[in-house]
Amino acid sequence: MRPRRAALVAVAVSASSCSRARDETTRAAAAVPSASASAFVWPLATAADAGDHAPPRKGMIWIPSGTVIAGTPKERTPRVADEELPGEPIELSGFYIDEFAYPDEAGGIPKTGVTREEAAGLCAAQEKRLCTELEWERACKGPGNTTYEYGETYRASECAMGQPGRLAPSGLRIACKSAFAVHDMHGGPWEWTASSWRRGGGSQAGTARGGNSESGELVGRCANAMAVAPSSRRSDLGVRCCAGEANGAEVKLAVARGKTLEVRVIDATRASNLAEAVRERAPPDLPNDQPFRIDRIWNWHPVGNEELVVAAGCSKRAPHLACGVGVFRERAEGSDAGVAALVLVGFASSGWWKAVVKTDQHDRDLWVYGGDGTASFRRRVAYVWGRIALGDAERASPHGLAD
Repeated sequence: MRPRRAALVAVAVSASSCSRARDETTRAAAAVPSASASAFVWPLATAADAGDHAPPRKGMIWIPSGTVIAGTPKERTPRVADEELPGEPIELSGFYIDEFAYPDEAGGIPKTGVTREEAAGLCAAQEKRLCTELEWERACKGPGNTTYEYGETYRASECAMGQPGRLAPSGLRIACKSAFAVHDMHGGPWEWTASSWRRGGGSQAGTARGGNSESGELVGRCANAMAVAPSSRRSDLGVRCCAGEANGAEVKLAVARGKTLEVRVIDATRASNLAEAVRERAPPDLPNDQPFRIDRIWNWHPVGNEELVVAAGCSKRAPHLACGVGVFRERAEGSDAGVAALVLVGFASSGWWKAVVKTDQHDRDLWVYGGDGTASFRRRVAYVWGRIALGDAERASPHGLAD
């Protein structure tokens, strides 16, 4: 979403129609900001990409042809594995996109409460069209394919994330813009796209991008998307228009769902690699001078398109064992070597006892049961958008722990 710049710069449509003196005057005026410039006025910025060019179009930003790294790579978090491409490079041709959400006015309140058909009509009335979701993602990520429009690190204040339900005037948050200078792609309403929701097969749902949520770190990412019925009218759903020939590339994601917790046959080499990965991190519950020996391994599928490795084992620490469960993510390193890197993403101690691992009613949660010289306990292991969260030990009541 972008502020209008005509207040500071006169853009020459035809260089041949202007004298050299007038050109110099115009350039000088552009170089010196006006003392009366408001929060909704910015000087004309140089395009972030030095790619193809297009004639200026009022209120719109030209996004040059280039590569969008669509979705989120498997090793990055947060990530919605069953809704996002795994960091797939996709070439897009150049297109225009509105600087702000409709009505595309600095200081205006974005229009909401329209169906997808009505949103398309608003764009068509201006000789524009709905953006595809990958065009939207490209405009948000910028030429550097950043996670958030303003960079790689989440900063809630930039786009006022975590405060859903409040629509601020377009352009008020001047730092909430992409490297292409498209403003307010998050922090305001969700925005209709022309794309259908194609995750896990065909769907009648449409796709919206942007928006706001209390889960700001997750929703504020350029890769995030939401399925919405095309007939929906919501107070937090609006539109941003694009123009130019539409790109045909689409998000089509097959979703594989395996058994929640699946026992694996222990391979000696694999077990040794997992044990070494545990030792490298040296959780405080384990002695760092003793090997950690794996005796059970499972595959864990907390959501579609996500597979983690769960491994239980113990170290010897007189006068008792020190046991626990490691959760690992694998990623391929070096296509030539074909080596699988085992990354420890969480470790749940089971105390002195060999761990018992059980599933929960929710695939995203596991329970690790253990105990020490005081009592038995259990600990929740939760999958949270690619990350592993560990709960505190829940000590047994006099009647024992409930399953």
